[in-house]
This record gives sequence, C-alpha cells and structure tokens, in this order.
Amino acid sequence: MTDDRDFAVSSQVHEGSLGVVVSGELDMAAAFKLESRVDPLLDAQDVKTVELDLAGVGFVDSAGLGALLSLRERAHQNGIPLAITRASDPVRRLLELTGSDSVLEG
Repeated sequence: MTDDRDFAVSSQVHEGSLGVVVSGELDMAAAFKLESRVDPLLDAQDVKTVELDLAGVGFVDSAGLGALLSLRERAHQNGIPLAITRASDPVRRLLELTGSDSVLEG
C-alpha cells in the first residue's frame, strides 16, 4: 500500500486547462486519492481540457490504470478532452501493453 510520502498530486487550472501532476506509486490507495482530488474539478465550468503529467509516476497497478480510465470517461461525459501529456517509462509501457495508450495519450 502507498505511503503518503510516496504519492503526490497537484492541480492547477490555467486558461481553461486543468493540469494535474502526479508522482509516486499509483496503486489502489493512490488511485482513490487521485480520483477524489480530480473528479470534483471536472465539474468546474472553467475547465475545458485536462492534461495529466505522469512523468513522476514510477509504478501503476490495475487500480491505478482503472482510475486513469475512469477519470478519462468522466471527463468525456462532461465534454472535456483528457490526455496524458508526459508519461514515465513504466506508465508508457503499461499503457502500450493494455492498449490504453490510444485513449489516454495526447
């Protein structure tokens, strides 16, 4: 399970773009934290796009991947494009192996 010191998420809205920077291990505990942090922001009227920076993520398990896909789906339902703008090698490899790169990477 993720230690809080190993996972961090920060977000900022700038000119309609929600930038989310994630670092650490994106496991089950961190996936819940990521979703609970980003999900409410998807309802903000000034958010027009979402960009996920996962360059600092060293590990992603199935719950982490599920969280990314879930956030993408909720954003899509709100008419907001969501893309991973930077991905670490482990994240990129997982996305490629699961075929998720086509729906998540921008």
